[in-house]
Amino acid sequence: MVSAQARQYIANKLEEQAKQNWLFSNLKFEGEIPNQGKNRIYGFSDVCITLNHKGDLWIEGPTYRNFISSNNYHTAKEAVDLLHDQLRYIDENYKRLQSSPEIWVKKGLFTRIKERIAS
Repeated sequence: MVSAQARQYIANKLEEQAKQNWLFSNLKFEGEIPNQGKNRIYGFSDVCITLNHKGDLWIEGPTYRNFISSNNYHTAKEAVDLLHDQLRYIDENYKRLQSSPEIWVKKGLFTRIKERIAS
């Protein structure tokens, strides 16, 4: 678990790198998506990045789902670099993922409930 200050720093670095350095062919940075919870959500075309209150980064889209645990990094730079690697993988394999999705982690209960209500 990371502190609120560390989470804010990760969010700032993510936004800075996405705007200035991350150029993908199939993913476009759309900025932070407003929400009412503690989580920070960022859009990259059809992929959402969620930075939750524990410091975990969830990468979720219709054809790819994975996460980076706060235990897997020690600095904000490491967190953002790991996230970049995930996004680069999605971008490079975008067409293949359309026909063969990779869902490495199951959706949480809250997400499943929210999707049922929305449909």
